[in-house]
Amino acid sequence: MILQSIQLPEAFIDKIRRSFQEKGAVWLQALPSLVDCCVTRWELSDLRLSDELSFNLVLFARHPKFGEVALKIGVPHTDLFSEIRSIRLFQGRGLCRCFDSDESLGAMLLERIVPGENLWSINDPLERYRITADIYRQMVVHPPDDHNLPLFSNLIEGAIQRSANHPQTPAELLALLHQLPSQYASLENANGGPVVLHCDLHHGNILRDEHAYDLGQGWRISPGWRAIDPKGFVGARPIECARFIENEIDSIPADGKLQALETMFTIFSEALGTPKQTLAQALIIDNILSTYWCVEDHCPEEWVEAGLAQHRLFVAYTAQSQGH
Repeated sequence: MILQSIQLPEAFIDKIRRSFQEKGAVWLQALPSLVDCCVTRWELSDLRLSDELSFNLVLFARHPKFGEVALKIGVPHTDLFSEIRSIRLFQGRGLCRCFDSDESLGAMLLERIVPGENLWSINDPLERYRITADIYRQMVVHPPDDHNLPLFSNLIEGAIQRSANHPQTPAELLALLHQLPSQYASLENANGGPVVLHCDLHHGNILRDEHAYDLGQGWRISPGWRAIDPKGFVGARPIECARFIENEIDSIPADGKLQALETMFTIFSEALGTPKQTLAQALIIDNILSTYWCVEDHCPEEWVEAGLAQHRLFVAYTAQSQGH
């Protein structure tokens, strides 16, 4: 078996066992056979382990037709299936291409993004904003009727239901969480039909790509930047910019945060064709969800407080911009 010659990091093995428990343990036992099945099916050679593993096994390899590829195999579960289905729908527009996939194996054959440095390698904030805005322009995919993807509104409903089991949730955060259904409904109603959302489009998931591609039907991808690892939800398009802004704003000095928000909203508003106030509303919604997830994940209290501090900043921006 091919995987027997590759040493999996203990940290990866522990993460799979902790996150998926018995299902994860069974998957780890079956993993060598899964890899062999994928190698045979896709005629892969020259396999080597990625240095960055999270919740999926990623192996780089060569394919006789597609050249350098990435084989991604995960524990079969809802989030993995959503990623597989959404990446098919994007068809290389803003994202890496998926050459083939097999849900029964929990596997995807993906193009390898080379050289692959992430967006934090760009020191100029304005350049980071422009690169991300260009990704937004490309990622406009309306879901088919049979998309079988989860809805962003389900994230809100699920968080509210589970919050009853987390009495340690700060009262301020709990009150904000219960306001989200009406706020998100307003956001959806104001922005036309739903789109397929990446929903985790932060700096680490935007990589430099040196290749150009002809996707057909008038689509040509120039060398530049591509996204990876979509979550694959269906919802209001303004939500897409939230994760980037939440990450970016932490790198900005306190006295420059409001101006940085104004600059990002100005650039992203043009890219998405959405008013700045609407993007700010989407940012507030995603921030509250993310902060609540910190509570669920038993993150340090200072992380939760940092999330609430972000919320106050975003509300201050909204108040300031409305006053102009």
